[in-house]
Amino acid sequence: MENILENPDGYREYILDFPLEDIHSIVQEWCGRYDRKFRKLAAEQRSINYAAGFFGAVWAAYRGMWKNAFILLGLEALYSFLFNLAAFFLIRLYPEWQLRVLFWGLHLCIFGILGEKMYFNHVFGLLRSVKNRTASMKENIFPDRYCGTHSGYALLMMALRIIVNLFLAIIINMAAAFLVFSHPVFFS
Repeated sequence: MENILENPDGYREYILDFPLEDIHSIVQEWCGRYDRKFRKLAAEQRSINYAAGFFGAVWAAYRGMWKNAFILLGLEALYSFLFNLAAFFLIRLYPEWQLRVLFWGLHLCIFGILGEKMYFNHVFGLLRSVKNRTASMKENIFPDRYCGTHSGYALLMMALRIIVNLFLAIIINMAAAFLVFSHPVFFS
C-alpha cells in the first residue's frame, strides 16, 4: 500500500492516511522539513534529525515530548558514563580530541536517528488518538504542551541535563581516583 496518498480533488496530501493539515497542527514549525522526513520514515527509510542528535533530551522537551525527553536524558546519562569510563582507559592510547570526535559522532548518529523516529511516533500517535473525532474536538484534544515548540521546556530540560552531567562527572572522578590510588601499578 502506498503511504503517501492524494485525493482525486488534488488539494489534500496524506501521510499514513492523515492529512498534512492535521500533521501541521501538531508540528507547527518547520512543517515542510518534517513533511519530507515523515514521508521517508513512512516509506521505512532512515532519516536523521541533527537537532535531536546534538541536543537530545533538550530537543525532545522543546518539541513537547516529555516522556521521550526523560528517556533520552537517561540514555544520554548512560552513554556519557560509559563513554567517559572507556575514555579513562583509552586516553593513553588516543589523543583526547579523537575521543571527543568519536563521542560526538556517535551521539549525533544514535540520538539523531532515535529522536527522528520518536518524533514521528509522537506525532502519529497523537493523530491516531483523535482519528475519528470532529475538528472542534481535535482542538481540545491537542493541548499546547504536546504541539509545536516550547523554549521554556527546553530550558528546564537543559538545567536538568546540566545537573545530571555534574552528578556523573563527580561519580566518574571519584571512581577514577579510587582506581588510581587503589591500583597504582596499573596506572603508572
